[in-house]
Amino acid sequence: MKGAIPFDKKVEIVLQKGFTRKEIDIVHTWYDIESCDEDISTERLMAMTGDVCNVDDDVVASAMCKFQEKYDRLFKD
Repeated sequence: MKGAIPFDKKVEIVLQKGFTRKEIDIVHTWYDIESCDEDISTERLMAMTGDVCNVDDDVVASAMCKFQEKYDRLFKD
């Protein structure tokens, strides 16, 4: 679709306001890991993200839920 905003740009738009540096790192790490293995399970993705960012699974889940809620508000189809 012509003029569509690429996903990477949408991510950056969502993360511009209301996210801590740690939350931004979590979101970027999540999508970096996922881009290397699109078939990765959510559980493994959460664990790997937590390991890389040195946080518990609940912190990863909270950051990703916050991101997804804002993403849906801004880019709901």
